[in-house]
Amino acid sequence: MNYELVEDIARSNQVLALGVSPTLHLAAAVWTLRSTDSVAKTRLACLEHAIGKLMITWPEWQLWLVAGHRTFQPDNRVTRYNSFWKSLERSGISLPKGEYIGEGLQASEEVLRFFGAVRFEPNQLEPVRRIMMSEQAAITFIAETQAMRTLPLLVQKGWPARNTKPPEEIVEVVCTQSGLVIDAYGEFDDADIAVAAIGKMELLHNIKE
Repeated sequence: MNYELVEDIARSNQVLALGVSPTLHLAAAVWTLRSTDSVAKTRLACLEHAIGKLMITWPEWQLWLVAGHRTFQPDNRVTRYNSFWKSLERSGISLPKGEYIGEGLQASEEVLRFFGAVRFEPNQLEPVRRIMMSEQAAITFIAETQAMRTLPLLVQKGWPARNTKPPEEIVEVVCTQSGLVIDAYGEFDDADIAVAAIGKMELLHNIKE
């Protein structure tokens, strides 16, 4: 597993550069693994390794998956009934078992997008990985007090369908509260799979490689 620390993700570099506001002054810890098996297995292994390192550093923090529909859904009774989590379950995706935050809704010209958040444990990374591949989603790693203060507001507000990866709104809300946002990179034809933990540099310096 290769490890690199990017000091400023708003600047062009060879590891990870995101279109976020330079005023955020964010860094990223990036773990990269060569894909020798399926991309799904490699991505899961990379997530497990990265989150294991983070939990050693901050054992009291919480893992939350924050997610929303990737595309707008038709505004009808079925869509409103299924909302977000139930729509994933009906598509065949197993849901993490944990504490859920009430779902948010965006409506525009007879179409809808739903958003949600769920707290999960590290042994539930497989369903989390599947949701991250299917929808617009990122893992947040944050202290309980900050999570309860910020995540419900983020879910209720949502974010635009066209966005950075992870969505800039998640990064701005979580990282300004001294939390971390975790996302995975690499598709089926990529040789390397990467997982990045995005946050303030003073936090990331504490991570043990």
